[in-house]
Order: sequence, then C-alpha cells, then structure tokens
Amino acid sequence: MSFVDVTDDFDNLVYTSQGLLSRREKGFLKGNLCFVQDHLSKEGLTFIKEGPTPLDYLAGIESDFFIKGMNIFTTGWGFGSREINKSKSLTTYGSTVLLWSGEEENSLSVLN
Repeated sequence: MSFVDVTDDFDNLVYTSQGLLSRREKGFLKGNLCFVQDHLSKEGLTFIKEGPTPLDYLAGIESDFFIKGMNIFTTGWGFGSREINKSKSLTTYGSTVLLWSGEEENSLSVLN
C-alpha cells in the first residue's frame, strides 16, 4: 500500500497492489505499508515504513522494500553517503512489524 502526499495534484491518495511471494523471486516494492499472509496458517505480518512517500524519496532511493525469496527488507535510510560524518549522529526513518492472524481484515485492526 502506497500513499501519495501531493494532494494539490493528486486525488487518489492510496494505491494498492497484490502478489505472491516466490522463493526464487526478487524485486523492489514502493509503499509505506506491506501486508504479508501465509494463507495456510492464516498468520500474517504488517510492515510499516515511516518516511517519505514515493513522490518524495531522498538520496536516490527508489523503493521502500526489497523482496528476495521469502524475505522482506526495508530500504532507504533517508540520507545519502555524503551526509555520513563520523562526528555526528543521524536520525533515520523508523520501521515497525506487526503480527496478526486470522482473516485479512485483522491486518487492519492491529494498526490501531
């Protein structure tokens, strides 16, 4: 699920896409929320990535998640290599993982 924040130019503020994870597949996803469910066990994970929407990516970042097989990684810390300095600290975007089980609607109830 991907959000859009330039509301002066866009009326559709949320975009969704669906797919299946394959052990041989890899690729990048854009979005602020990623819902994953094992359809056999009915257990799921919700990944929340704070940070800019795809319209406002920083430092050359072009995605929010990287999928490799059955693994999902967040991408983009919100700063570029030129901003790294050993003498100062940097604050990055946060990520959260929520666990849920049951029907897909339960993935939304854990967001409360």
